[in-house]
Amino acid sequence: MNRPQSIPGCPPGLEYLTTLDQVIVKQHKDLLEAFVGWEQANRYRIFNNQSQQVFFAAEVPMDLDVKLKAAMIGAVFLIDFMYFEQNQNQGAY
Repeated sequence: MNRPQSIPGCPPGLEYLTTLDQVIVKQHKDLLEAFVGWEQANRYRIFNNQSQQVFFAAEVPMDLDVKLKAAMIGAVFLIDFMYFEQNQNQGAY
């Protein structure tokens, strides 16, 4: 997947969505949640029309501590940044 051009008014990282004509969202099913009835945050995988995963999404509970939310977002950003830096020389986004 090539890195798309930046688009004025579009948040960084979401430019790829402007090139899609179809988005498929699949919810991750957790067997433990189904059998025990214990509710967890939902997780989703987002695919393009060629069945390539392009994004990952997860719900964050509203009552979660603000500092913990910030730490989670920071960790996800760091992982994404490390992946981008690793694949930058290979032409992947």
